[in-house]
Amino acid sequence: MVKLLLMLILVLVLGIGSQTKMGLEFGPCDCYLSGLHVLYGLRFYAGAIHIVQVEDLFDTMQKLKVRAEAADVAKSQFLATVSHEIRTPMNGILGMLALLLDTDLSSTHRDYAQMAQACGQALITLINEVLDRAKIEAGKLELEAVPFDLRVLILLKRR
Repeated sequence: MVKLLLMLILVLVLGIGSQTKMGLEFGPCDCYLSGLHVLYGLRFYAGAIHIVQVEDLFDTMQKLKVRAEAADVAKSQFLATVSHEIRTPMNGILGMLALLLDTDLSSTHRDYAQMAQACGQALITLINEVLDRAKIEAGKLELEAVPFDLRVLILLKRR
């Protein structure tokens, strides 16, 4: 549509494409002026085409940006949902392992239960980190103030 409009402007305003001017034939001088008009018209047309191409590229980039943002939101929602669906039953398993460890077990069975509990806790930690990352990406991370003793932490780190 824009290209058609530009061509119409070139034909009507600059007189490009016609052999007569108000029904009169061009003379040698008019042909020279018409040549300048053609050069200016071509420059105008090339500039206008470039502007149209830049606008088309900008529109395409805007659409791609919207799609990328939607995909990012979908990814964050997926991570949060999957992490929640895994964490809930894992907490149940850890609770059952804690109950199992409170009973009389042989040393071998106790080792197995403790190993299962340690693996479950590691998995819960990993899931919590994934959820934290999803919250950070979604801009929904909430920081909480927790009192701590810096000297104690430094002493624990030195050991």
